[in-house]
Amino acid sequence: MENAAQPSYYEKTLKELYDKIKDLKHDITYTKLEDFQILLAAPYSLMDGSDFTNIKMVDPAGNAASRTKVDEDLKSFGVIDEETAMQVISRGCLRGTHWQYAQFMMYDSGNFNIELDNMSEKGRESFLKCRDFTQNFKSVVGKHGYFGWDMALTVKIIRECIYADFFEEPSARSIIQDLSKPLMKNFDNWADYAVSFVAGGAYSAFKNSGFNEVEARKSFDYLVKKVDQLFNDERVNVWKVYNWYVKKDYFPMLDKDNLEPLVKGDLGSRGSFVSDRVSVDGVLPCMIYREKPFKNFPDSGWRFFAGDESKEYSSDRENSNIFTLNVVANFDPTIIPLLDAEVGTVYIRKEGGEFIESKMDMSSMAEDD
Repeated sequence: MENAAQPSYYEKTLKELYDKIKDLKHDITYTKLEDFQILLAAPYSLMDGSDFTNIKMVDPAGNAASRTKVDEDLKSFGVIDEETAMQVISRGCLRGTHWQYAQFMMYDSGNFNIELDNMSEKGRESFLKCRDFTQNFKSVVGKHGYFGWDMALTVKIIRECIYADFFEEPSARSIIQDLSKPLMKNFDNWADYAVSFVAGGAYSAFKNSGFNEVEARKSFDYLVKKVDQLFNDERVNVWKVYNWYVKKDYFPMLDKDNLEPLVKGDLGSRGSFVSDRVSVDGVLPCMIYREKPFKNFPDSGWRFFAGDESKEYSSDRENSNIFTLNVVANFDPTIIPLLDAEVGTVYIRKEGGEFIESKMDMSSMAEDD
């Protein structure tokens, strides 16, 4: 190290950042998965002015990014087509900065010392310089290492690949979902992810600049500033607004491995749309109706709502899911006598728990195609 005071600076600054952001209360308690995937690259969205939750490279007003700039950035990573994109993305997540961090954590292992002895003199010198620099962050990032940096950079590259027509959006989202599985096992909040991102970025700058402490410090300070904005600047504080993604716990009160076969025959295995107010919040369904089932899908046609959902809430597909009628019946057995009703039937639960029947205007119901 050029300056023995540098490690304490990195550690002190990163701890101060973490303490500042770790207990912030989020404005949105449930973040949609499709938004969360893009929010992983929020620092880059802040840097290039792109929309924080749009997978496409557009600004909040819908204006597209510069194609020339995107192409140049992709080429700087060696991405010129779909094949090279997949190579870069795989290498970034599987053998990126976090992979190197994991090696540094094995430094004291006897088996690893054998590997180190087999390195060339230049390789060993490089390894030890990088390991020493990593000591600046170890006490703060712990097991999370530099994974935040690798993931954010990967999502940024994937977005640019969509813009360059190397990937279609569904394929891109599938790639992000696969790559983020380890992330979801090791992180459960934005604060840990943020310091992992900053530490990984500073390490990357140190290594790629030929172990230049000045460049590393400059990159570190810049990234700390950007991350602080994502939590504390009301114009762009998306990591404070959106909570970390957590999979919904549907029907948490049920023992899903031991459900009673309450709805007999084929009907019980057919699907129904259920509002999250029922399946997540545990509110009894108070407004249920049966519409024409969708084709090419084992759909019963039944729809279950708490009855207090707004039009906007109900129209958002993120606020409902599909469950078999037998699952719903295990949650609320009082619906069982109603399930043979004809298409177009509506039931409203009165305060005492009794359902009353009415009819629905068939013209307002979903088409079966």
